[in-house]
This record gives sequence, C-alpha cells and structure tokens, in this order.
Amino acid sequence: MAATGLLGVNPYYKGAKLDVSKPVNLAIQLEQREQAKREALDKYFMDYEKSLSPTGMRSQDQNVFMQKLNENKAYYFQNRDKILNPSKYGAQYQSQYMAGFKDMLSDISQSKQAAANEKVAQQHYYQAQQKGLETPDGYMDAVQKSQLPINQGYQPIDPFQWHFDAPFTTEKFQRDIFAGIEPDKKNIGSRTNNQGQVINIYENEFDKDSLKTFANRAVSQYRTNPVVSREVNRLIKTGEYKDLQPYYEKLNPKMSIDNADPADVAAAFALSLKQLGKTTESAPVFRPGSQNAAIEEYDPEGHLDRIINESPSKGDANYISSITVNGKTVEGIKIDLPEVLKNKYGMKEDNTTIKPNYFLITKNKGTLYPVYVQGKTKMGNDEIITGDPISVVNDLLPAMGDTYAGKSFLRKNPITQLNNNPSTSSKGKSVADRMREAKKGK
Repeated sequence: MAATGLLGVNPYYKGAKLDVSKPVNLAIQLEQREQAKREALDKYFMDYEKSLSPTGMRSQDQNVFMQKLNENKAYYFQNRDKILNPSKYGAQYQSQYMAGFKDMLSDISQSKQAAANEKVAQQHYYQAQQKGLETPDGYMDAVQKSQLPINQGYQPIDPFQWHFDAPFTTEKFQRDIFAGIEPDKKNIGSRTNNQGQVINIYENEFDKDSLKTFANRAVSQYRTNPVVSREVNRLIKTGEYKDLQPYYEKLNPKMSIDNADPADVAAAFALSLKQLGKTTESAPVFRPGSQNAAIEEYDPEGHLDRIINESPSKGDANYISSITVNGKTVEGIKIDLPEVLKNKYGMKEDNTTIKPNYFLITKNKGTLYPVYVQGKTKMGNDEIITGDPISVVNDLLPAMGDTYAGKSFLRKNPITQLNNNPSTSSKGKSVADRMREAKKGK
C-alpha cells in the first residue's frame, strides 16, 4: 500500500510504530526555558528598578528623578516583549531601557554631590556673615544657579573661589589714601573764649602734589580693592556721586564728573572725606596783654599735660603704651600733637612733608618719638618706623612756646614748677623742673 500522510508513512502499516512525542516535548522544553529566561530577566529588571532610590538627593532633583523613572517604566511596559526577547527583536529596545537606568544613576550621583557642595557653601556663607563680611558681587546669582535642578541649568558653586571682604568703612579708606600726609592749616583768624583764652582757627588745605598723590592712591584702590570699587559703583548707581563735583574739579578743573571714569570718581570721593576747606580750631591758650601777666601767659607745660590727658586711655581701641625702637621696647603714652607741630617734626619726601601718625612720649616725659605707620604685619599689628627722638625739655616745649606765644613770652619761671617741697634730685622732677635746669646749664 502506498505511503500517505504528512510524514510519508502508511498509517495502516502494521509494522514498527513512530514516536512523535519527542520533538514535541523538546519544543515544549525549549519554550519553557525561554519563558524561564524571560521571567528571570523580567524579575531582574523589576529588582533593578527597586534598587534605585532618591534618598540623599536634593528635593528639586527628586522630582526630575521620579519623572524619568515613570517614563522608563512606561517604556518597559510598552515594549516588554521586545525588551525580553532581544534575539527576536534586536538589542536596541533593551539597550534603550538600560540607558534610562544609567541616566537616573548619574542623576543620583550628581544630586548627592550637589547636596554636599551646597552644605559646604552654606557653612562658608554663614561663617562670613558671622564675621560681618560683605557678600561679593555676583555671589547670590551663583547661589541661585546652584539651586536649579541638575540638567536644568544647574551650575555647581565653589565657595572658596569667592572672596568675602570686610564692609567698606570710610575710616580704613581714609587711612589708605591719606596715610602720612596731613592737611596744611591755613590760619584764617582767632576767637577768644569766655575764660579769655585765644583759640586759633585754621582751614584745611593741600598742595597740588598732595592732591595728586591722593588721587593716584584712590584710583589704585578702586582698581585693586573690590570693597572700594563696590562702594564707588554704588555711589554712581544711586546718583550720589553728583555731590562730589566740587572735589572732582580740584583734580580736573572745569570738568564735569558726569563724564568721569569710575576710578576718578573714587578720587573725588576720597577728597570729600578729608573735608577740604573745613575749619578746625586749636587748643585754647593764654596770651599776654592783661594786667595779671603771670596768669595770662602761655603755659607750654600745661598745654602738653592737657594733650597727654586727652590721649587714649587703657581699654580704648587706639591705646598704645609701648613701641619698639632699634629692637628695644620703649614704654610711654601715645599722644597727638597740633598740626603745626606735626609739620615741624614730619619727614621730608620730595616736595611733601609726611607727618607722623602719632607720637609716643616716654613715661618720664623726657623724650618724644615720632611714629609712622607703614602698614600691617601678618598678625594684624601696626608696622612702624620711628623718627629721631625729640627732647621734650630742649626741643618740644620751646617749640610750643615759640609757636603759640613767641619766644619772648615763654616763661623762665613757669607756675607749674612751684612746689612747697621741691626735690633736689632729678628723679621725680616735673618737666618744668628739668626744663629750668636745662636752661640754667646753658
């Protein structure tokens, strides 16, 4: 009988039987294995997704993370068969799905790093605020950019690249501009107080060389010191700079400050702080001319004592009780002298007199040291040099008498020297005693 059937076998043949269950079972086993692989891969993807955690991320980044996570999950369900069967559909679906995970892992890492940077920046800013330091221009804009979500305009901030400075103060600015140069005092008259004492009236003046020096220093400060440039820029933005026109004309006659370079505005601003043209008054002194000349005469010793009594006392910020001269400590009292005496004891440099910042008179009132502040040490102390020592008895007191009363009015027997129990030794004697003895020895 002819063979029939799909397998080419005669079904009516009574000979050997064909077992068709083996290939079927093999196909079933293969399918089961593939199904198991797909289930294992599906479980791996599900577990992998669960392992991604936004913990430690910034809140603004967590929203971005959750959005990407949901988008990746939707992509998975839409393309599940293709993702789980790369041999059938190609690897691109699975690759794209895994790329989504990698993108989220990168976001987690960047966000945690941004959170760490933000913590350092906050501490740095807090410390600067506690010290009263001024926030530099542009810093807050940089902070805002560092608060943006990652991949949405975020820019990390490095707090140490920003320099926080002490706030602008006119006192420090004046010291930087006018150090060593004081105004000339033009005597424009005098007045008499109710005790009959004469008070000289002076007007502040500077020569052209001094004004040029001030302007150059101010321009340099504007260009190199962000604290000064910030303050001058503020004056320009608010329009306050227009009030500086009179001072600008001292440096640039008949020119308008509206057309000035900001650095030149800084120079005019500096001059305005020195109160050019303002008047000052001398200490009250007696002058001869009354019937009781013994009382009315000028008393240089008493004048010096008033200056000493008005010096900074212990506890004041400007109190100084010693200086170092040639490596040795000299104890005394920090005092300031009238401008006319500062001119006398100032150092000549080119055509300018550099006046002492202050003087130190020794405890026994015998020697006076002119002190010039050159800058600051690394420890924040004044870096000084001293001029030649000045004898109080032989130089200072006669100079005061000459200045305020004229040599003929400097008493040979000052009232301050009178004492019911005069001492015969030099120890403990007053300045007046030593002055009298010095004159007798001439």
